[in-house]
Amino acid sequence: MRVQSPPVHSIAGLGPALKVMAAEGHSVQQCLRGTGILTSQLDDPHQTITLRQEIRFHRNLIELSGDPTIGLRIGSAYLPQRYGLLGYALLSAATLRDALVIATHFGDLSFTWFGLRLVVASQTTTFSFINRFDIDEDVLDFLCDRDCAAALVDLSEAVGQPLALDKVALPHDGHGRPAVYRKFFGCAVEFNGTPVCIEFATKLLETPLPHRDAAASDQLQQQCQLLLAKLSRQSAL
Repeated sequence: MRVQSPPVHSIAGLGPALKVMAAEGHSVQQCLRGTGILTSQLDDPHQTITLRQEIRFHRNLIELSGDPTIGLRIGSAYLPQRYGLLGYALLSAATLRDALVIATHFGDLSFTWFGLRLVVASQTTTFSFINRFDIDEDVLDFLCDRDCAAALVDLSEAVGQPLALDKVALPHDGHGRPAVYRKFFGCAVEFNGTPVCIEFATKLLETPLPHRDAAASDQLQQQCQLLLAKLSRQSAL
């Protein structure tokens, strides 16, 4: 069941996408067309944006690029440090399992519109992206690509080496370019699949993270909780 009131996101979430688009020759003004977002607002750390604004923003990226697989490139730009407090909480976690638990608890701080779900079985762990809102299909496909790509990049960054995936499930048909997806994720890709997810060997969950720091992780999670409460109040308003 989808929640009634989408959260707001920090405008900082647009930064990585804008840099990718700039590198491909598209201006900030083109990317923001019709969103109601001003370029002067992009550097305001307190500025938030709504789901409707982001849907228009992401549709602009799809149209400007003319490439239905662009979500993969956009997602690759979302390194953990881009998430601020949450990113550093992930990096300072003790193990990959701990990092994933933190991600599921504070998913709304990661710029995703999906609910995050972690299911651990004896051999395979599934990290799923659950749609909670009414998002148009073209943008929904883009966001699934973006967030699966970002998850792979972020978890690889956290463990300090490429994370070996067993499978990725995406909700679309591959847009006629299945090889692009298989090459990016380095594993089998199930198209027209549900739930949208990445899967990997459960034994990897105990991988110690190179930047683990228990005290720092605990403190950062407390700050994440305060920030999440603040965003929830802004969403209610």
